[in-house]
Amino acid sequence: MTNQEIAVFLEDTRVKLQLVMDEKFRPKYKANTWLKQTDMHPNERMLMQLIDEVNGNFSVSDLANITGLSTKCVRDNFGKLVDKGLIKKVGTGFNYAAITII
Repeated sequence: MTNQEIAVFLEDTRVKLQLVMDEKFRPKYKANTWLKQTDMHPNERMLMQLIDEVNGNFSVSDLANITGLSTKCVRDNFGKLVDKGLIKKVGTGFNYAAITII
């Protein structure tokens, strides 16, 4: 094997391990854990509970359709949740993902 092949193999292995670690170490919250938070606005708590149930990528329009809130309301609350470090923006649109804890 050449050094280049070894470097590619090691990088692929690192990425695979990171994905497995992200899946295994994402905390599993008990039902209604987010709803019991006292330091968050009720809309933020409701959105985080739904995000935890979705457990994947989600968009503003997805959660607006589920909750019945306006997309502006969801977008504003997502901005607050991004600032708190609970979710992160994915891509260039209004797509987000929950922050994984390792």
